Amino acid sequence: MPTALAIGFVVLLGVILPAYDRFVDWPRFLRAARVDPERARRSHFTRIVVAEYALVLAGAAVLAIAGHAWGRPGLEPPRGVRAWASLALAVALAAMYLRQGMALRRKPEARQALAKRLAAIPFLAMIPRGATERRWIPVLALTAGFCEELLYRGFLTWILARWVGWWPAAALSAVAFAVAHAYQGRSGIVRTGIVGVLMTVVVQLTGSLLPAMALHAIIDLGGLGILSMVLSDAESPAATLDSATPQSGAA
Repeated sequence: MPTALAIGFVVLLGVILPAYDRFVDWPRFLRAARVDPERARRSHFTRIVVAEYALVLAGAAVLAIAGHAWGRPGLEPPRGVRAWASLALAVALAAMYLRQGMALRRKPEARQALAKRLAAIPFLAMIPRGATERRWIPVLALTAGFCEELLYRGFLTWILARWVGWWPAAALSAVAFAVAHAYQGRSGIVRTGIVGVLMTVVVQLTGSLLPAMALHAIIDLGGLGILSMVLSDAESPAATLDSATPQSGAA
């Protein structure tokens, strides 16, 4: 029974849910976003948060039924040099995003140029816009940091490691993590695959999921914050008016 549950959870996380997201949920969101984008995003954000915490509860139940032999806790904080190195890396990453955001805030032309380069990417339809939607950013970032690290670098890796060893399990988990973001397109798969590999290395070096959770949350918080600022600015009435107004001296 524990083995059957574990296999079922692996198939659910690695095959069924990525396929559902890519071919059912994401197209449904895009259709709804064409009609009422704000409502579609709020509904999509709610589904993401509820689904990820539900998966965490399901994974915890599977491991609880299977027993401790299927995994290691992984939620103890790192100690000594590992703790200080984790803290320094988190601070450096947060500072990088803060610096990028402040630089873009001071340069409207840079925001407009970035918005134009990003305009054709369908994934950006789900980026929060405006002050009200931005309240979702920390919720989404913290949810992703905690749930996705626990699911992929935690539960999935622990289960697979029982059959294939830790490093092959970690590699398979990184692939599953990338495939789970297939709705973002090829570039999204590559980008999240790289993040998955980096988080795997962090877990291995620190012996804890907590630093990876923090770094993952910072990446999402910084990335969503910058994209939201750029897209909100580009779609503001003032920006639309500026783009529609002929410039002096134009033919």
